[in-house]
Amino acid sequence: MKRPYLWITLAVVLVYGQILFFKLTFLDDYTYVVENSIFLTYFRNIFRVFTTDFNAAVSGGFYYRPLLAASLIFNASIAGQNPFLFHLTDLLLHLGVCLLLYRFLLNVSENKSASLFGALLFAAHPLLVQTVAWIPARNDSLVTLFILWHLIALHGRKHWQAAISMALALASKETAAVLPLISVLYTWLIVKEPGKYKNLIKFSPVWMLLLIAWYFGRMLLVNPEASMGIGAMLKSIYLSSAAIVQYLGKMFLPVNLSNYPVMADLQLAYGFIALAIIALGILLSKIKNNRAVLFGTAWFFIFLLPSLVRVNPVTYSEVLEHRAYLPMIGIIILVLQWSWFKSDWWDSKPRLAVSSSVLFIFAAVNVTHAFSFRNGLAYWSQAVQTSPSSSFAHKQLGAMKYFANDHAGAEAEYKTAIALNQEETLVHGNLGLIYTDQGRYVEAEHLYLEEIAVNPNYDKVHFNLGYLYWLQKKPAEAEKLWLKTLQINPYHFQAYHNLAIHYYQSQKFSDGVRMLQALAAHGGSLDPNLLRDYQPYLPR
Repeated sequence: MKRPYLWITLAVVLVYGQILFFKLTFLDDYTYVVENSIFLTYFRNIFRVFTTDFNAAVSGGFYYRPLLAASLIFNASIAGQNPFLFHLTDLLLHLGVCLLLYRFLLNVSENKSASLFGALLFAAHPLLVQTVAWIPARNDSLVTLFILWHLIALHGRKHWQAAISMALALASKETAAVLPLISVLYTWLIVKEPGKYKNLIKFSPVWMLLLIAWYFGRMLLVNPEASMGIGAMLKSIYLSSAAIVQYLGKMFLPVNLSNYPVMADLQLAYGFIALAIIALGILLSKIKNNRAVLFGTAWFFIFLLPSLVRVNPVTYSEVLEHRAYLPMIGIIILVLQWSWFKSDWWDSKPRLAVSSSVLFIFAAVNVTHAFSFRNGLAYWSQAVQTSPSSSFAHKQLGAMKYFANDHAGAEAEYKTAIALNQEETLVHGNLGLIYTDQGRYVEAEHLYLEEIAVNPNYDKVHFNLGYLYWLQKKPAEAEKLWLKTLQINPYHFQAYHNLAIHYYQSQKFSDGVRMLQALAAHGGSLDPNLLRDYQPYLPR
């Protein structure tokens, strides 16, 4: 088939064009794009990403991914909080990965037909929707892009390109730390040119220098609690091992896709069917490259297992689908070794019909599944439907319904979340807001106190409980809680505002002035009416 790069480009644009007009899912992307916009909208911060963890609000300080932060700053400095450019960037990154994948598969299979099929399959596969349609998952497309570039450059002995691409991969995601291992396997099992081992030895000092620089840069920013011993890592992988079967099932039979899959709701039957398909495909193939089979299998496990290591494997029970993005290339390499792909499938009408049908079906499922990413309400509705055991998903759907003024629906989701997990954070406080609006103050107070018990450093619950006491004519209790709010978060501007009103009504004018000064010092805007009331008491 002529113009393979054009066909790949058309496939990506046709399948993912709709995401350009999607809004936010409210799974971390709202924090990145909206709440963190005070940092992201200034392009000058792009030079600080290696020394400042702008992602800590989402990651908890457990990861070192400066290139992710840089890409978000680039988008936000141009588009602000408009998600269009963010989604366009994700689409272009996926396109870049697919184009490089075709070039990489040519090195592995030496068959243009098989390489094009593999690239088109990757371009349209519905399992990869989350990586492309969900903004925070772009670290996976970034690291995949640079890993493929690195291997292609190293194969071609373009050492400067190999060094730059590895540095960028390490700055994208921790997974790139295994690049030397995968490069050695690639050279041993795939590369056929003479002097290939000398090429590795020549480049090995560069690997070492880059890994040392990355390690010390990471140590400067990463939360010390993120350090894990080998035993803890192996335990985390063991607890999440069922996800391996789940990912395989979705790669071959993508019929149980979920926006927020959790361990409790995994459907492993499809995974065992996938294992049988892989085994039969390899065993029945008369012509196959056993070295490529071994390389594809190694690729899958080497890049998937690190993603199963979680800092807190009890809390993080979700097995999000974007983690299959890079490992899936290994399965594509493995599948392309079947006899079916050892000749040009476009020269055989039956083979062309079957292969095209598979691509079309996968593309159709992709488009349908991606539509559930169009906004927060659609996203979490699908998440609850596919992961009914997730208290987090019910909590998020409750929040989406609350924003849509469906308070009855939100209340039902919050109650379900609490029934599933009494210690689910934020949900008690969110339900307390509904009861406050309904005048059910006793129930609201009970819920706020439960939230404080499980989430004592959550500033908003202290503020909301203070407001509840204010409504009940208990200003002293409200004052204590608003002061606690500011102790937790000195940038909670509404707390300064409310305290200033309280002090004015209590005729504690000096305390009120102090609140106004603190509000201004932290960058908050002063209410003109409040400023007018305090005018006689302000220092001249």
